[in-house]
Amino acid sequence: ILRTPYLAGLWRAHLLDQVTWCVHTNVEVPRRRPLGYRAPSWSWASADGRILLENYSGIADVHYVAEVLQCTTVLKNEQLHFGQVTGGTLVLRARAVTCQVRWDDTWRRHDLYALSEGVPDNLVGEASTGGSEVTMGVPIGTCNPDSAEDVFYGGRTLVLLIQQLIFKNRPDSYEGVVVVPRGPQYSRI
Repeated sequence: ILRTPYLAGLWRAHLLDQVTWCVHTNVEVPRRRPLGYRAPSWSWASADGRILLENYSGIADVHYVAEVLQCTTVLKNEQLHFGQVTGGTLVLRARAVTCQVRWDDTWRRHDLYALSEGVPDNLVGEASTGGSEVTMGVPIGTCNPDSAEDVFYGGRTLVLLIQQLIFKNRPDSYEGVVVVPRGPQYSRI
C-alpha cells in the first residue's frame, strides 16, 4: 500500500474500492457536515461519524465498471504527505444514472429512483405503485447520505456506478457513489 500515493485518506491504487465508503446511519440522530473545509467530498475525511467500507472478498467477485482518470489533492504543507488537505479533485469515467433520492418511512431508509435510460438490466426493480398512481422513476436501490444537509436535497442526483458485484447465491448488484451538482463540479452526498 505504501508504494501508492495517499490521497486525503484513500490510497490511489485502491480508489475504486475505497471511494464507496459510507457513514454509519442512525436516522434518529442526523449528522452535519464539519464546519469549514476538511477534505474533498469523495474522501471519508470529509464526514463525521463512523465510516463503513464493505469488503466483498470471499463472498462476491468484484468487477470494476468505472475508471479513475485523475485524482489529485492539495496539501497545506507539501512535505507532509499525510497532512492537512486544502483541496482535491477526482475525475472518473463511469456510467451515470440520473436519480432522485426519496425517504421511505416504512423501511426508514433513503431509496434511489432512476429517472433516466441506460440503467443496467440487472439493476432495475419493479416500478412502485400507490393505489392507481405510479411512482415516477424506477427503484434501483438505496443510499446512505453523508449528512443531514444532503438528505433534503430535492433535485436530481447522479449515481456513478463503480463496482459490479457478482454473488454466487443471490442476484448481482452494484456499488456506486451518489453525487449532486455544486457549481461546475459535482459533490458526493
